[in-house]
Amino acid sequence: VQGVIELLRDPGYRSAAPAAVGLMHQPGGQAEYQRLLVTHLTLPDDPQRIHDTGLAEVARLAERMREVRSRLGFAGSESEFHLALKSHPRVIARSADEVAQRYMACMHRLEPLLPNWFSRLPRSPYGVERLAPEQEAGMTYGYFDKPRAVGERGVYRFNASNLENRSQLQVAALIYHELAPGHHFHLARQMELNHLPALRRNSMALSVFNEGWAEYASGLAEEMGLYDDPYDLYGRLVHERFVAQRLVVDTGLNALGWTLDQARSYMASNTLEGPTQVNSETLRYSTDLPAQALAYRLGYLKFMQLRDDTKARVGAAFDIRNFHEAVLGEGALPMAALRGHVERVMP
Repeated sequence: VQGVIELLRDPGYRSAAPAAVGLMHQPGGQAEYQRLLVTHLTLPDDPQRIHDTGLAEVARLAERMREVRSRLGFAGSESEFHLALKSHPRVIARSADEVAQRYMACMHRLEPLLPNWFSRLPRSPYGVERLAPEQEAGMTYGYFDKPRAVGERGVYRFNASNLENRSQLQVAALIYHELAPGHHFHLARQMELNHLPALRRNSMALSVFNEGWAEYASGLAEEMGLYDDPYDLYGRLVHERFVAQRLVVDTGLNALGWTLDQARSYMASNTLEGPTQVNSETLRYSTDLPAQALAYRLGYLKFMQLRDDTKARVGAAFDIRNFHEAVLGEGALPMAALRGHVERVMP
């Protein structure tokens, strides 16, 4: 470790660092980015197409956010509304217990509706717990701790530090993504699929399926009527636009020649994130995990397209519960294999 520290302090080492970020500026970087697209999306794709999709999605979601602000009777600008939200009692929690209660209130509203949307529910229970204090400084939100065995509890571990400055606007969108019907439903059900080998039952690979399903599940809550509170709906739209802008920034940095300042400016203009998070996110896209962040929104769009295509093909016989079972009943799959499976079981 000391050797690494000394190397980083060496002026010659630092001066040799490239001025531009992103894979496209590295030898073979364009080809590597294409390979990573397949790794994270399970299908080849075109960076320009992804970029254009992101721009269109961000614009569409911005308009929906404007409509919700109008419903709330707010006549000012988006930035003025977001500034007002920082001190709004609706989005500030006073204690970790209150944060947990807000998350579980969303689950309690969801649970009576589940039989209308899913034919099988996971046997493992779920809940929420605060992160260990030593983890909170290095973790922006939290993480889903999946069950270790069938019947064990899945837990969303949330960050409850600095609550006076930690907005709860996205509580509903986040917990529907992390627990039910999101990650917990997928991963707990997957563990129950005894016809699959252990490797697949316990796998968390295939980002586009894992994160795409969780994003689809969070959006499904709107169809279920669970974003009837306009603040919850606005939080969902804020979250959607956050993952949609990743399509623009990730491709911009790694394939289309964007500078880091250009990426940070775009992200700051299209999210509620502060400078620290913007800096962290853009470095993640350009130097740490290029293409991985694309899986969330593109996965969501692929699940929605698969559902639309299945509904058009099946017609009046389409049952949303059967569709969800077809998607979850074989565990995580590459997108082409998932489409083939759904077509076989829902002819």
